[in-house]
Amino acid sequence: MAGSTKSKTKTTSWKGSSRRDRPALPRNDAGKGGWVLIREEERDEDELRSSIVEQLEQSLEMSRAMMTNLKLDPRSRERWTQLHTNTSQVLNQVLKDKQYREWEKRLKDLEASGHIPRKTGR
Repeated sequence: MAGSTKSKTKTTSWKGSSRRDRPALPRNDAGKGGWVLIREEERDEDELRSSIVEQLEQSLEMSRAMMTNLKLDPRSRERWTQLHTNTSQVLNQVLKDKQYREWEKRLKDLEASGHIPRKTGR
């Protein structure tokens, strides 16, 4: 297109995790530095999950205090109860995801050490 004012340079979105900007190294081909990078990413993810869990627990404490506050009108307490319910559902899902990832990691470690045979396709 002649006369186009659009830039031909690729724009990068800075939304989300900086983890995406790091080079991806396959686990099998990664050298010593690759394992450090993978461990760092796992640690970052664990720290993020822990932070989310802490925030959700604080939110639950606050919503519980508000929904049991008899000085508030019933409608406000009902809204706080709904918020409490929604927050607890999110917290439960985050904890389930965390537990699932830990199980996957343990299973991979056991498979790698030869204690459990790897699954074969049927």
